[in-house]
Amino acid sequence: MITFSKRTLALMLFCGIAGTSQAQKLHWHLSQKHNDSLPTSIRVYETTDSLDGLPFRAFYLEASTSDKSISIEARTGNGKRYPPETYAKMESGKVYAVVNTTFFSFADNSSLNMVVSKGKTIANNKMTDTIKTFDGQKQVIYPTQGVFGIMPDGKPDIAWVYPAGKNKEAYAYDVPNSPINGIWAKPGTKTGKPWKAVEASGGAPVLLPYVSSVQENRFAWQELDKHPRTAIGYTADNRVIILAVEGRHAGVAEGATLLQLSRIMRALGCVEALNLDGGGSTTLMAGNQPTITPSDKGGPRPVPAVLIIKAK
Repeated sequence: MITFSKRTLALMLFCGIAGTSQAQKLHWHLSQKHNDSLPTSIRVYETTDSLDGLPFRAFYLEASTSDKSISIEARTGNGKRYPPETYAKMESGKVYAVVNTTFFSFADNSSLNMVVSKGKTIANNKMTDTIKTFDGQKQVIYPTQGVFGIMPDGKPDIAWVYPAGKNKEAYAYDVPNSPINGIWAKPGTKTGKPWKAVEASGGAPVLLPYVSSVQENRFAWQELDKHPRTAIGYTADNRVIILAVEGRHAGVAEGATLLQLSRIMRALGCVEALNLDGGGSTTLMAGNQPTITPSDKGGPRPVPAVLIIKAK
């Protein structure tokens, strides 16, 4: 759970959270073909309303965590990448939905964001980087990352997380790490709290309570760029919302910016939300069927990590 401090509120104003409340109203309707094989605690909706005057197409899935007959779990390819459909086929038991999650390295297929499965950390924050300052000096930066997780009590949470413990245990922070007077300090255990999700998968940036793309460093340039997008969030009554926005299909689906994505998630009732890997990676399978048309011509992009919703 992300809490607020005076510094947080200042950041919220700086990043334009006031603007995110001015959302265009989208009209959603049940997607019958996707819902036919799903339990009533999981519903899929779609829209083809234009977004800010441009062609738009998106689906969102809503899953109630109060239904104890379903579970939300993370899966990885163990060093390989697979299309989301393949992850579903690899599961024993009934799989209701699969969605792509982490950013990744094409070189070695590794996730660049945190992944936790059955309480064990499978992948950790790899966004630490070395940059050149304006005067040509090298500086190491330590951005925290947004992570979606299912906590021990079964409730969803999103936090800015860094592997700060002695053994790289996850710690959560009230605000994302950012430079002070131009210098990045490495997040420590004294300013954070242990974050013990039993299932988790990360992305960037956090979208709600505000878009933290500046603090999460690599994503500020994307705020106003339209792309296919994947997002996950949850409501005050602990319903998980997964959004897949189609894009890069001129005249049919132009995609969304990070700011638009934040506004949509807020309009869907989310109190916290997170951007996941997008572009050609954006894929949402529901009821054994795809939702959006992927932007890659070859079909759904193989990814190293997913979240699945399945029967217990």
